[in-house]
Amino acid sequence: MPSISKKKKKAFFITFQNILILALISFYSRNTLGAIATIASSLGSLYILLNPVLVSDTLLDSLLWATVFIGVAAKFPQIYSNFSLGSTGQLSFVTTILQFVGSTARIFTTLQEVKSLGILAGFALASALNGVIVIQLFWYRGSAEKDEK
Repeated sequence: MPSISKKKKKAFFITFQNILILALISFYSRNTLGAIATIASSLGSLYILLNPVLVSDTLLDSLLWATVFIGVAAKFPQIYSNFSLGSTGQLSFVTTILQFVGSTARIFTTLQEVKSLGILAGFALASALNGVIVIQLFWYRGSAEKDEK
């Protein structure tokens, strides 16, 4: 069996955690068939992605850059919504701070362990955009109470 790079090992464990979370969501929403389908399709996809015969490192890097784009695109609607409403609404302060701190910490662990430009770019952009949302939390603080009065 060919050796698996450190980057692929880390991706494997993160993917395994995500599969488990998706399966638990399906299971607790009383969708057992959905949970089984989630596990089966995810494990099949994981096998394909980790098989160097089926997926080259170049394709894997391209897919990594696609996730960077998707991650960035996912933050913009929240940032724009906060800006256009002049409020962060019911956005959780604790969750937002933890996302910011977590993505910032991942920048440093990526620099120390992985040294992958794609992974580093993803965490750096996520940290920057999470930082924008944290700034919005402080900037628009109290605007929800003013609207209620």
